[in-house]
Amino acid sequence: MSSISSKHRRVLCSTLSVIERSIDEMISLLNYEEKITYEISPKLEKAEKDNLMKILKTLKEHINNFTKKYPIEKEKFSIRKILNSKKSIWAINLEEIKSKELKKKYSIENISEEDYNNNLEFIIDYIKSL
Repeated sequence: MSSISSKHRRVLCSTLSVIERSIDEMISLLNYEEKITYEISPKLEKAEKDNLMKILKTLKEHINNFTKKYPIEKEKFSIRKILNSKKSIWAINLEEIKSKELKKKYSIENISEEDYNNNLEFIIDYIKSL
């Protein structure tokens, strides 16, 4: 088994973690489900999807083999901290599309600003309750 410095190990772990999460995101995209606000296009033929899935899973196996040869300490993520961070970002993003903010750049026509803002506020409050 090869020995590497702790600094090198941290860099390896961070880099491989980013790559693995990106692979997981691609796998999730390949396991496409109907979305509300976006779509993945074009949809792949089953054979192409299966081939890409196989390649991505093989890539994860290669990363796993690499980490067996050059052991790293897994990054640990707190689901609660991740959720809290995402909640803050989501709420800020929604605040930025309230009518007061949008009117600075765009004209808002044919909608009730009060109703629009109330609906956004409902979503923001729900996010905060998570």
